[in-house]
Amino acid sequence: MSDKDEKLIKRYSNKITNKLTREAIYTALVILIKQKPFDSITVTDIVKKAGVSRTAYYNNYNTKKDILNDLVDSLIFEINTELAPYTDLNTGKAKEPEAFIRTMFEVLYKQKDIYKILYEANFNHVILDRLTESMQSQILDKSDENMYQIAFNAGALYNVFSRWITNTENNNIDEMTKISLKMYYKPMSGKLED
Repeated sequence: MSDKDEKLIKRYSNKITNKLTREAIYTALVILIKQKPFDSITVTDIVKKAGVSRTAYYNNYNTKKDILNDLVDSLIFEINTELAPYTDLNTGKAKEPEAFIRTMFEVLYKQKDIYKILYEANFNHVILDRLTESMQSQILDKSDENMYQIAFNAGALYNVFSRWITNTENNNIDEMTKISLKMYYKPMSGKLED
């Protein structure tokens, strides 16, 4: 095996190790948030629960908020990955809005427990901020009009998702797809009709 191949393998191995370490850390934080207030969670609590060293923690994160940002980013990444087939301007959501909307709710439903924990721990602002930043990073035209449109869309998605996830009598995915599809086709000034 060449030196170049060995370096590639080592780099790949390090990436996998770092990814697993990060996942262990943010999973530990989620578990701890279920048990006690975020402000009372210490780095020691996190590393013990994650089974990693303090060095591994500090090699990946500077603060607990960094962990939350990473966690939310991973949720958004999963949503974006699943929605990729529907985002093409020619074949995407404009052509298949129902599939686009259903997929959003399916992916979010898989992650509902984490979303709910973050929301209930008063980190809903992190969700909204990271969602907005993610959406803004994907557009080329950064005009004021487009940035306001992104803020509008991110806020709408965040509020619909939050209401759905935190509502004790959740509508199912089919019902949410139907409701959202009506909103998609209805102007803001109009009333939703059956």
